[in-house]
Amino acid sequence: MREPPAVHPFSRTMAHAISSAAFDVRDEYAGDARKIWRPANNSRAEVTERLTKFRQIGRHKAEVATYLLAEVFDELDIVTPDGVEQVCPALLTYLGAQ
Repeated sequence: MREPPAVHPFSRTMAHAISSAAFDVRDEYAGDARKIWRPANNSRAEVTERLTKFRQIGRHKAEVATYLLAEVFDELDIVTPDGVEQVCPALLTYLGAQ
């Protein structure tokens, strides 16, 4: 009998990353994930650096998340993060930012 496909191709790795992130938010940010980007003095570099400290979040994912916080959710006072055109051009096209 064939098993249904996994929700994620690396489900154990992702489960560890999510639980690790939950513990990090609890321990480093008093359980409030918004403190990852608040207060960050509206610094793209600071927010990106904080995000890269989470397991399984590299520079690319952190840059995309910072862009989304800044442009889509209006959480950061950043017009357009430097280098976002190179990091996630497909996202910019999708969001109509180009």
